[in-house]
Amino acid sequence: MLLRKLKNKKVVQGPSLHHFGNVKDYIRSIVEMNINITDEDFEKLIAKALDELPKEQTANLNNVAITFGSSPTPDQAKKLKLRGDSLLLGLYEGIPLTRRTGNYSLVLPDKITIFKDQILKLAKDKTQLFAIVKHTLWHEIAHFYGLDHEQIHKIEGHWKT
Repeated sequence: MLLRKLKNKKVVQGPSLHHFGNVKDYIRSIVEMNINITDEDFEKLIAKALDELPKEQTANLNNVAITFGSSPTPDQAKKLKLRGDSLLLGLYEGIPLTRRTGNYSLVLPDKITIFKDQILKLAKDKTQLFAIVKHTLWHEIAHFYGLDHEQIHKIEGHWKT
């Protein structure tokens, strides 16, 4: 049963079956990835990630709430048409800067949500956990600036790993 579920999982980031020699090693790697972190410490991790992003990328985050949840809500999953095997790490909800008009005022804050439980499924250790949180936060901020996934992936393609 576990094997069937793992083989059908679609993972947005992180290890997949083809990175391992066999299914047994893959399952072991998934099981060994359990990291425990309190909500308070996860919130601090997000704050640290935000502080480490370049200031020119974070300076204009006015009226944007950055928060976290365990997983997407049923409403978010329905709106995004997520399948049960999808793994969503973060979500930007709002009007991107590129789509705002001069009349944009007196509105609720845009919202960036980082999904803790989803990210914990991918992180092998706390170093990787921080890297995934930081990258996810950057990705969602890019949506705030109006970048779509194609543009984001093009930028990521120029990063050195």
